Amino acid sequence: LAFANTPVQKVQLPSTLTTIRYGAFQNCTALKQITLPESMTFIEGGAFQNCSVLSSILVPQNVTYLGASAFSGCTSLTSATLPQAITRISSGLFENCSSLDMVVSGNGLETIGSDAFAGCDSLTGVEVPDSVTEIGDSAFGDNANLTLWCSENGTAWQYAETNGIMAEERIRRAV
Repeated sequence: LAFANTPVQKVQLPSTLTTIRYGAFQNCTALKQITLPESMTFIEGGAFQNCSVLSSILVPQNVTYLGASAFSGCTSLTSATLPQAITRISSGLFENCSSLDMVVSGNGLETIGSDAFAGCDSLTGVEVPDSVTEIGDSAFGDNANLTLWCSENGTAWQYAETNGIMAEERIRRAV
């Protein structure tokens, strides 16, 4: 499946597809909607890079890996829901997604890579679970409006203090 640099607007992938390869939809600047099948387990780097009109993405629960910069430059992307199985938000995953204002991730998240949310100027709050033990350089860029909701003295709290980001004690939500 190589749609890179094409004017495709809507895609429904086969129900048996497990992997989206590197750059498969890169620079599809007209892509508005994509339905990812539940069989999906792996999305390689740059897969949807610069899909500038894609506004939301629901990553299937079976996905265990999202490659670096998979959604970077998706400037219309406003929300992303990541599966519980994701333990790492790769470097540059949502870099320069300037409209992104909501990301939902699971409690098994362990790592937030460098520049993962750099340039996400609409992002005002991110809930960081206690399971996160590593946050890369400039993971949240220089977003002055951002608040990290996290446990006091945890990894995210320390990152916020070191990088001049607002941090607030996370209040556990009922699930």
